[in-house]
Amino acid sequence: MSPSADRKESNHAGKGPKGGKQAKAQPKSDNKADEIIGITVKKADNFPQWYQEVVVKADRVDYCHEIAGLFVLRPLSMFIWNQLRKWFQGHLDEMEIGEASFPMFLTSKSLEREADHIEGFAPELAWVTRAGKKDLEVPVAIRPTSEAIMYLYYAKWIQSHRYLPLRLNQWNSGLRNV
Repeated sequence: MSPSADRKESNHAGKGPKGGKQAKAQPKSDNKADEIIGITVKKADNFPQWYQEVVVKADRVDYCHEIAGLFVLRPLSMFIWNQLRKWFQGHLDEMEIGEASFPMFLTSKSLEREADHIEGFAPELAWVTRAGKKDLEVPVAIRPTSEAIMYLYYAKWIQSHRYLPLRLNQWNSGLRNV
């Protein structure tokens, strides 16, 4: 990304949808840790915490304060992700690797088929049990990974060695540890 594009993102930070100024400035925090500008954790000491500080303080990611574990990719991060995906997609196309999209939700029956794989994720599964005011007849889990749903379809699609190799890519999100 060019420096001018980076400045463009900075110029629009703090402005409303049409470029006007926001109504109020954010109040200053009473928490001294919030006021520290630099990175407070050494990369070698705690890589996950270090990385989180880097992406937040560089305005690349914003964490959802209402729901733990969720984040927003800010414009520059989205630009970088799209560039990486475009580059990667070109290589997938050259190798004739297809794309697929699998459902986000799994039933407990699907999860039971992959019990060994899912066992570690079980405490972190998010379950949907209602739609509006009505309880669902069959609650569904938001997949923590794609394997449980993908393997079901691979077994259906691959009837013999003649169906191999099955070469697919899927871009998706999973959800766990909410």
